[in-house]
Amino acid sequence: MRGYAEYNSRRDLYTPSYKQLNDYSHLINASKKGFYTHSADNLPKTLATVAKIIENDNFQVYKLAQHLKADTHKQSAYNVWHFLKMNFNYRFDTLGLEEIRDSERSYHDRKIGIDCEDFTVFAASLMIQMNYPAAMHVVDYDNNNGSYDHIFAVTGNYIIDPVWEIFNEEPTGDQKDKVQYEFYTN
Repeated sequence: MRGYAEYNSRRDLYTPSYKQLNDYSHLINASKKGFYTHSADNLPKTLATVAKIIENDNFQVYKLAQHLKADTHKQSAYNVWHFLKMNFNYRFDTLGLEEIRDSERSYHDRKIGIDCEDFTVFAASLMIQMNYPAAMHVVDYDNNNGSYDHIFAVTGNYIIDPVWEIFNEEPTGDQKDKVQYEFYTN
């Protein structure tokens, strides 16, 4: 991924409908567990790990999902994007490694930073707990022979990519390839 885009409130077309808090620890645990690593050159293993975490551990965000859920699918998706954008820092994985976190570990590491697959796990898990469909999109921007550059969550027609500066938009660039992996609600 090319890097993290800072939040710019002037470009934000939406308003969060959830109550913004100083601390969300009563809604999600911060855990040092739930941290998985392997070689960064193994995309199938990365995707399988992300999918397994989403499918098996989405329950971790149940209380937080109820706090962020809105009256509409679009507003719920925006609330998830906004929550992640405002409360988590971005950082690249260690060079040569994929570091994949479940939602509780991501919440624990939110100040030091998480990267795109961790944001994807968290966002997809929240949408599943809100009873909305979730998928992950894997994209390649530089056509480097199947080595993908970025991953983000999608729910229905809405893009949730807190790495990007705008809700419901993909990062700009020469996108060469995109693969979608679907998850389903409970």
